[in-house]
Amino acid sequence: MYKLVPAQTVGKETGKVTVEPTEVTYKYELQKGDVTVNYTDTEGNAIEGKTSVRAETQSPTGKEYNTNTPDLKPETITTESGKVYKLVPAQTVG
Repeated sequence: MYKLVPAQTVGKETGKVTVEPTEVTYKYELQKGDVTVNYTDTEGNAIEGKTSVRAETQSPTGKEYNTNTPDLKPETITTESGKVYKLVPAQTVG
């Protein structure tokens, strides 16, 4: 998706038509976004030792992404203290 950058508009946007050609140029910039994967328990608390992962960084909007991979969506997470978290697919958000 592209978005108009008003500050980069070249030419007069309004006026009267004259014999001389008038040109107005509008500049658009590609919008970008991030996709972040967070790991939380069923109460919404971050899982200790499991940091968020940026799956996409400043990627063009409209680009397809996939976080449904074993690396990004493990069936179980075991913390350093020995707690084991199992994926609850029904509570996956996003």
